[in-house]
This record gives sequence, C-alpha cells and structure tokens, in this order.
Amino acid sequence: DNPTNAVGLYTSIVATGPKDVHISYWDMSAGDLKYATFQGTAWEKATVDASADVTGLYTSLVMDGSGRLHMSYWDQTTGDLRYALKGGAGWSTASIDLEGDVGRLSSMAIDGQGALSVLYLDFTDGKVKLAAQRAEPSAPRDIDLVADGSQVTASWPVPTDLNGYPVLGYI
Repeated sequence: DNPTNAVGLYTSIVATGPKDVHISYWDMSAGDLKYATFQGTAWEKATVDASADVTGLYTSLVMDGSGRLHMSYWDQTTGDLRYALKGGAGWSTASIDLEGDVGRLSSMAIDGQGALSVLYLDFTDGKVKLAAQRAEPSAPRDIDLVADGSQVTASWPVPTDLNGYPVLGYI
C-alpha cells in the first residue's frame, strides 16, 4: 500500500516458507481489513472487508490443512466479532458474535482436526470469551459462542497441545 497511508496495523502473519507468506492487517487510512501475500515473486494485496466505516482491527490469521485461510477480527463500527474465509472465489465474511461490544484482541487457533476456536474480549461485560466451530470451516454461520467468563468448561473442540491439553491464554 501507499507508504504515506497509515496501513499495517493489527497484523497477523502465517508463513509456510520464505516464498509463501500471508499477512492480515488493518488499513487505518481506509478503515478496512486488508490482506497481502508473497508467493515468491511479488506481493499481492486485497481488501477483505470494507463493509463498515471502521472494520478489521485485532486480526488473527490461521491456515488449515487444506491451505485455506481463516481470519477473525473486530468491526469497530458495529462492535462485532467477525470472521473471514479465503476460498477459491475470494474472501467471504460473516459475524460470529453480535452481542454488545465484542471481538477486541481476537486470537484464532485451529486444532489437528481443523476445528476453529477464537478467544476474544467482550468489552461490554468485561469478560474473555471463546467461540468454537461446530461444523465444516466453509460454514462460518455455524461458529457459535460456547463459553464466556473466567471458567471454560464444555465438550467442544479447542486447540490442544501434543498431550491433548487445551491451549488458550490471555493477559
């Protein structure tokens, strides 16, 4: 992007090699969520979400085993936690949580079975929340809020380490 613009804030990077780099970021000048990729020769850039006055803060980017990119982010205009999926036809977006001012500081993870989880801040209630996926990653409408507060107990797939222990953290 133009170096005189305020771009590259709230970045998240996935690199599978020196010639395969993916970056999600917020373009403050435009107020949009953007994506850039380098695959060996040149950088390619795209706008992922320009649906609101200010959207795309606190991005978190992951790649699944099929090479699809998934992103969580906060829409400041609506106060919603949002989700984006990069498929063959480009990016598709949807809301995950719409209740109050939610979605700041999102952190997305994917487990060994390809299930997505997002840890994020509910600013309205002052809680950390977890949203976990219940279905195929191509169906973002099936990502539901499943737990909130300081105690998380349920039987949904969450990211785990090699020993099977949940891996979630926040400061």
